[in-house]
Amino acid sequence: MKKLLLMVLLVSSGALYADTLFANTLFSKENNSHNRFNVATDNCSVSIQNDIWISDSEIKIKNADHQTLKITADNSLTINGKNINLTPNQQIALNTYTQQLRANLPQVANVTLEAVALAGIAIDEIAQALNLKNLTELQQLMSGLSTEIQNAFYQQGFFVLGENTFAEFDKQFGEKFEQVIEASIQESIGSLLASLGTAMFSDDNMQAFEQRMETMGKNIEAKVENQAQTIEHNFSQLCNQFSQISAQEDKLSIKIPEMRNYRIFKLTKQNSI
Repeated sequence: MKKLLLMVLLVSSGALYADTLFANTLFSKENNSHNRFNVATDNCSVSIQNDIWISDSEIKIKNADHQTLKITADNSLTINGKNINLTPNQQIALNTYTQQLRANLPQVANVTLEAVALAGIAIDEIAQALNLKNLTELQQLMSGLSTEIQNAFYQQGFFVLGENTFAEFDKQFGEKFEQVIEASIQESIGSLLASLGTAMFSDDNMQAFEQRMETMGKNIEAKVENQAQTIEHNFSQLCNQFSQISAQEDKLSIKIPEMRNYRIFKLTKQNSI
């Protein structure tokens, strides 16, 4: 019976993994008036302070007061349209900072999409093994989820990260996602209980049912375990990079005081590694 219950949980875990990754665990909303989001792992947590747009030609940061900082490709700095003159040392510091932003921030979308794809693999395996036809809607939703994530992060030639990214995604997709997951879980539990009820009338059927469950578990583990560990490692590394950018922003705010209200990250948990 314990094995059966684990299989029931597996049906929901694939989809919930992607949803939790994006909205509740790795990307979690702070319970405060600032409506900010965290990027978090077991050993690292940074909060996203302001919205940022990154394109090939410029970087834009908008703070809570709706003031905009812009950094062009040649590292010219303007705040609300006013040019900020920089010394050579300030230019070097700003260039290092923008390189870090360009290199690391878009990886958030990549890791999230990898997690969604992995969740889809788990759902497909479960649906096939248990012949759960009603999971088609969930499978289609997972496919749509990748598109929604892509559209949330990439807008009009910019990579976008910040409160609006998460809020808009949750508004457009969150409620429907929860409804389909709930319906899929109910359907899967019903199918499993029906299969279990049939199997209990015969030792041979019961053994076959248990073997079916065990095979499904092994197949899913073989297909997703290594990838899941890789994704977890990649996100942990990414969070560590964000914590380093946060430290870099501390120094940059001293070197260029005009930038102090436009930081992207704030370290909320010290890396214990």
